[in-house]
Amino acid sequence: MSTTESLAPHLDVLVKARELLNDHEVYHSEFQIRWFIITRNGGTSYGCYKQALLEIDSRLHGLHAMNDAGTSCPEDKSNTTTVVAQQLRKHVDDTIRELRLFCDIAIKLKKAIGPLDPEKRYRLETELWSYRVRKMAVMDFITEGRLCRETVDLLLALPSNQRQELVEEILTSPNHAGLIHQFLAASYITEDIEFALPKFNNHFNRSALTGMG
Repeated sequence: MSTTESLAPHLDVLVKARELLNDHEVYHSEFQIRWFIITRNGGTSYGCYKQALLEIDSRLHGLHAMNDAGTSCPEDKSNTTTVVAQQLRKHVDDTIRELRLFCDIAIKLKKAIGPLDPEKRYRLETELWSYRVRKMAVMDFITEGRLCRETVDLLLALPSNQRQELVEEILTSPNHAGLIHQFLAASYITEDIEFALPKFNNHFNRSALTGMG
């Protein structure tokens, strides 16, 4: 017995479920995308751009897979098949909704970042990893009161000049309060981009680190 045939006796509940699911966002809400997927994972403008591109690539692969699934569905016009096809359509539509939002975000970020050449990309990667180490240090200080092994290991893997700069910021005890304050109290909205991009990430205010212990 095919899946379509086995579902046929339950068509009434399938139709009711489908009606209710008109209000259901299959995947992530816009709030989740802007703040938890892009901003949290990205951190800097460049990091957010990289994350947006990663999500775009993932959604395109997902759409290809769903298209393959759609072409393999039975072509009969039974009510059960129609309900299943509608559900697949819902997944496609929600994936496209996410794709449009990620593309919109990426376009705005690209405009802010400008053209990327190898030298600029390396500089932006450096800033991104400095941000990530700082963020890990802040989380360590808040939750453990000290740096954790993973943070120290990552710090040691950085180029010497970058590592030394971060060591002065992170390992100097009076700086801890300032470091934490900047991450928790910073403004997350910029004028040129319509969603969260921490202003301090690319221009870290080192003067604020002292005198706050």
